Amino acid sequence: MISLRPNWIRGAALAVLVLALLGGCRETEQDRVLLFKKGTYLGKSDQRLSEETLLEIRDRGRRQGFDL
Repeated sequence: MISLRPNWIRGAALAVLVLALLGGCRETEQDRVLLFKKGTYLGKSDQRLSEETLLEIRDRGRRQGFDL
């Protein structure tokens, strides 16, 4: 006697396959570097910090510093 898989198993397998393929369509997965060059950063450039932010960071560093 030949037993055929129930239709719901085929449907569930198809749904899992579709969900797995759609996982690569997320917005966070778009425009990312896929090819790499050793020793070279190929990502987006960093934003420059404002002068006010730099002053805050320097001040915080001075307050945390201590003499050994």
